[in-house]
Amino acid sequence: MIFVARWEQSRYTYSCHYRMVRSIQKTLLYQLLFLLRPWHWVKNLAVYVPIVFAGLLFTHTAFWQTSVAFLSLCFLSSSHYIINDIVDAPKDTLDVYRKHRPIASRAVSIELAWVIWFVCVIIGFSIALQLGGSFVLVAVAYSVVHYLLLFIFRHMPILDIMALATGYVLRILAGENASHLHISIWLALSAFSLALLFAVAKRRHEWNMKQAIALKERYSDRLLDTYIAVFATSSFLSYTYFTFLSTFSLEGIEGTGRKWLMATTPFVLYGILRFLQQLYEDQQKTFQRLLVTDVPLLMTVCGWGISVLVIIYGLR
Repeated sequence: MIFVARWEQSRYTYSCHYRMVRSIQKTLLYQLLFLLRPWHWVKNLAVYVPIVFAGLLFTHTAFWQTSVAFLSLCFLSSSHYIINDIVDAPKDTLDVYRKHRPIASRAVSIELAWVIWFVCVIIGFSIALQLGGSFVLVAVAYSVVHYLLLFIFRHMPILDIMALATGYVLRILAGENASHLHISIWLALSAFSLALLFAVAKRRHEWNMKQAIALKERYSDRLLDTYIAVFATSSFLSYTYFTFLSTFSLEGIEGTGRKWLMATTPFVLYGILRFLQQLYEDQQKTFQRLLVTDVPLLMTVCGWGISVLVIIYGLR
């Protein structure tokens, strides 16, 4: 009897929690936040790459300029997600998961979505103007690439993958222009290769879905597997070559210059292999959850980040 009573109590508690979550999800504020996708802003952290590897992360001017660039890209990327939902709303209503998106579920009207899109674009470019003309050009290129992908390239084999990866690299270029720094070409190549790997992996993950009929007409599974092998290899090799060319010395001690960044390559190798393992063995999760819910992968990223900071800033 005690067991039954506890089971009934836990069931009631879960029911109340579920109803509370559903009531929150029905609010306009929640739907607007979902429309803006703030959790995807983490991708814009790529703008900090130039100042991190230049050893200027804790320099006030460089950090402030890069943070302004980050804020600008956050508004612009949110505008991209909004127009994506507007264009894809008719198809999203037929999808099992995407039918719950704000516009597809009619929780947010298309008219209101256009207003929010316009506000995000104005704010994003207004902030970009504070960083000068070169950054504005990169911001324009970032938006143009997205709209080309949305309206033209998304149905064109190879070009869709390259356009998607270019958007990631433009974030790093935005950080360059905001901080007036230059990164190694090998670091840029490793970032582009990694972006291509994620772009192809996303297509490969979508390929297994029943609704991916149009995708299967553009790519075969064997072709996508080949692309993944190529870009996984190029990501690791280009990053390894970048670390080989980078030297850090202990401050005040001559002759201690070492290629310490090469110590971070095991993290990169394991991270790529773990990501591929999850990609092929865990088909139940969405691609985004595949990246952010795997504990070993997250620990690897954290380990890589900590080791990079220790080597660059601890050995100065």
